[in-house]
Amino acid sequence: MWFRAPLKSINDLCSDDPRKTLVATFCPGFGQANIRISQRQLASGDTMLRRLSNDDRGASAVEFALIIPVFLVLVMGVIEFGMIAYTYNASTSAARNVARQLATNRIKVSDAGGKAKETLPTWVKGSATVAVNQSNASNPSSNEFTVDIKVPASDAAISNVLIWAYGSLVINTKVTMQQEPQP
Repeated sequence: MWFRAPLKSINDLCSDDPRKTLVATFCPGFGQANIRISQRQLASGDTMLRRLSNDDRGASAVEFALIIPVFLVLVMGVIEFGMIAYTYNASTSAARNVARQLATNRIKVSDAGGKAKETLPTWVKGSATVAVNQSNASNPSSNEFTVDIKVPASDAAISNVLIWAYGSLVINTKVTMQQEPQP
């Protein structure tokens, strides 16, 4: 193996140790030496390890390769849990609006499920279940409407990268409101 190295002194090239025997030609006009490393020196691996331990080329690429999977999982986790939180807030708002409309006699109980699904995010409309109950339909002064919306968290997240973290979690929203008397 041939390579060019700066020559500090001619004594650096000469050694009594057979592992470090170098064959060199010196070019006096250029201050450089063509150095041929002996096979025993390469076999020992000392120089190669020393040279590789000082070589940091590609270190940033290796660091990037180690960090990017962790970073991507972190980013996807933030996005997924953000979408789950958004779905929870949207289902709470939908249940509250439908319960208010039921309590103020603006919609019928039979229309409440469809009205609640209309206000949910599009990605969970198909998997959401809406249950509407009333406590005492015959007596409006003591009647309470309960709107219960359930959405699987796996449908609220877009990629399911972290499904192991929330697994079979169900987003459950329950709102109860007292019916106002009819005028």
